Formats: sequence, C-alpha cells, structure tokens
Amino acid sequence: MAQSGQAADERHIYSVTAREGLRLRAGAGVQFDVLQLVPFGTRVYVQREKDNWAAVDLQGDGAVDGWMNLDFLKLISH
Repeated sequence: MAQSGQAADERHIYSVTAREGLRLRAGAGVQFDVLQLVPFGTRVYVQREKDNWAAVDLQGDGAVDGWMNLDFLKLISH
C-alpha cells in the first residue's frame, strides 16, 4: 500500500490553459494524430516530459492517454 501512495505523491498535476481547449495527440509532436480536444481548465497528470511535450494521464489511473504541448499547461501541484 505504501508504494501506491508514494506513486500518487510523485505525480505532477497541470491545468489546461488553452482557451479553445488543448489537443491530446498520439505522440510528442504536431505530426501525430489528434485523439481528442481537452477543455480549458481540465486537470491532467503529467507522467513524463519530452522536448516540451508532456505524456499525460487524463483519469489519474497511471496510464498515459496521449501527449500535450507544455506551453499550454500550468503546473498546479507536484
């Protein structure tokens, strides 16, 4: 049990700052397909970063759902 508590504590929570929403992509770059549009103000969990892109978990279940550009995310908690 202590391990899952530690993992949750290590997550970084961000908020989407793009007014029209932010595209969740299949990979770290604009060349990847758009999986969905995530609305302004949505909280996401960042798992890791690569070249100004963040691998995000939308539900907080530990699974990466896609990638978002870090320029449109604001750190809330780490």
